[in-house]
This record gives sequence, structure tokens and C-alpha cells, in this order.
Amino acid sequence: MSNTPASTEILAEIIAPGPAPLPHAVKRFGAESCGDALVDELISRCDPPHIDTPVDLHLALTTPDQGLDYHVRFTDEAVEVIRQEPESPWARFELTLGGLADLLFGDPPTAAAADWEHVGLNKPTPERPPQEQRSMRSSMRANHALLAALTGRPPSLESLAGLHDTDKWGLVHWYTTHYEQHFRPFADRRARVLEIGIGGYADPESGGGSLRMWQRYFRRGTVYGLDIYEKRLDIPRVHTVRGDQGDPEFMRSLGERVGPLDIVIDDGSHLPEHVLTSFRALFPHLRDGGIYVIEDLEPSYWPGWGGQPPGTADATTGIGFLKTLIDGLNHREFDGEPGWFDRNVRALHFYHNIAFVVKGPNRETGAPEIVRTMPPSWFPEESGGNG
Repeated sequence: MSNTPASTEILAEIIAPGPAPLPHAVKRFGAESCGDALVDELISRCDPPHIDTPVDLHLALTTPDQGLDYHVRFTDEAVEVIRQEPESPWARFELTLGGLADLLFGDPPTAAAADWEHVGLNKPTPERPPQEQRSMRSSMRANHALLAALTGRPPSLESLAGLHDTDKWGLVHWYTTHYEQHFRPFADRRARVLEIGIGGYADPESGGGSLRMWQRYFRRGTVYGLDIYEKRLDIPRVHTVRGDQGDPEFMRSLGERVGPLDIVIDDGSHLPEHVLTSFRALFPHLRDGGIYVIEDLEPSYWPGWGGQPPGTADATTGIGFLKTLIDGLNHREFDGEPGWFDRNVRALHFYHNIAFVVKGPNRETGAPEIVRTMPPSWFPEESGGNG
């Protein structure tokens, strides 16, 4: 069984806000297709362990009208699933279709109350011979991996970055700590996330490591990936789009099509012209409270990439443009008519080579004009301030 565009469409229906999304999905797509899509999601969250022998587990789903059986087979650091009952499973996981949806996508109280049962069919005993004991250890590891996918919380972004071979932590970049800090409030929401740049160059089935990381981290979210090349990736709840981030009309239409967005991450070409084009087109399509991230700002200082030396950068570079947003954030402290970005950027956070821009109304008042226009000599020299 493999993920298809239909599976991703079904999951989008199941995680949609509103009353009774699962019954609506079952009515539209059928119980079998909904079961397949939910099992695809479950397997995508499973981190297969190192084991010595193959392990078979039975996932038994029930619906009001039928039962659905899945054979989950673990091999060394791999897992696959087919729609059939296994002959000799080591354990059986019994769930209703709604219970599986609640475990995967419900809020914490709903997930905790989900109805499911685990039945051990081949329990360990001290009398087993050594070879069988080794097989038992493999079975327990596989069993624990599926249990963790079913009931556990997402691993840290550092762990996910290593698991999915992204460059966002541990080599050149150290971004995941900052992502954890700013993205934690979104982790359990139905967040809509867009990342520019999928990776893998022209190979349609290569890249997507960070998309897999975001798919695991935002367990109820929908993730979009944009790349200049066509991509065909087998990841539940992930949609790939082909397009040029340097094309302002395309980027505006993309924002209209996939927005409103909660998070945008620009890990694309890193060319300053493209960075600015993407920001201007997509930032308006963020929800208030949403975050726009620009990675790899170092080309702002590299002349060969369109950058300029420190102290000379103008608004045509990423760093130079972000400095204008800092001015806009404080526009009430000087004369001039504020622009749209001045009124709608609420905060900026900078770290090495990465910036987080928070969207929201910039309504804080400034200093009174009399204070702004008074010379420093007006204030007492030994003033202790206003506390």
C-alpha cells in the first residue's frame, strides 16, 4: 500500500476543522479509502528500529459496517504494510476507524480518550532458546515502534532533522533550536505550512527531507513544498508544487491558492532578488500571528550572489530589506506615512543566518511629539529615568 494524491486529499478532509470531519470523509471517499489513508499516516510516523529478523504485526480496524485488516511488516530499519490479515502476527492492535483518527489527529484530551486495545499474541518466557530470544527482542522493538507512532509525541526537531537527512541542524546550520522556540505553539494545531525549496535538484523523487520533518512535527498540519523542479514525493499530508520563486505573479497566485498560511519557510535559491520577491508576495497571505522565516541570509554579504559588504547593504539584499522592516516596526518614532509592511509586521527575531518575521497589527503607540522634538538638553543630566 502506498500514499497517493487521493490519500493526501482524504487526510485533508479528516483534519479539516468543523463538526464530524471523519464521517464526512467516509461518506465522500468510503471507509476503506479512509482506513488506508489513516494507516499511511501512521506508518509515516513510525521509526523502524534495527532488528535481526522480520516481525509481523496485525492492525485491525473496525467501522460500523466492516472490518479492515492490515499486515504491518518490519524488516531491518524498514516497514511496509499491505491490506490483509497476517498469518502469525506477534501482536494485534485493535481500533475503531474513529479511534485511529483521534489518536493521530485529535487534541491531547481527545487522543487520550481514544478507544483502542493492544493484544500480545506471542509473549516472552524465560524458557525460550537463545535464537528465539533474539527474535523476541526484534519483535518487541517493532512492537514498541508501532506503539510510539500510535500514541507518542513527535520527536524533537533535532532528532527529526537527523532522521530525515536535512541540513537544518548539525553541520553547517543550527536552526532547529530556533524553530522549536518559535514553532512550538503551532505543533498541535491544524497549521498550514509552506516551504520554498524541496532539494534533490532535478531528480523528481529526491529531496523532501525537511518536508518529512515538518510533516512529523506538525502532526495535524498540511505541508506544501515549492520547487523549481517537478517533484513526486510519497508523504502523507504533503503537497508539492512546481514553480519559480522569482516570479512575483506566480508567487501571489500560490499564496491565494494555498493560504491563509501559518508558516512560510524560505529555503529556496537564497538569491536576494528571489528572497524579496517571495516575501512580498507571500507575507500578506499569512494569518495574523503567523511566521515567515528566511533561512541562509549569508548571501546578503556575498557580491557574487548579489550581496554587499557589511555596512553598505541596501534594501536589495535580504539583510538590507530586513533592516527596513526594523525601521517600519518603529515607524511611530519618526515622521512619514507608514506602508503596509510597517503596519503589519509585529516582531522580528534574528539569529545566525536566519530571521523570523511575525505578522500582525503593529498598533503600539510611539513617544509624544513633544518628546521626539525636544533636544537632549531639555532632560535633566542626572535623570534616573522613568522606571
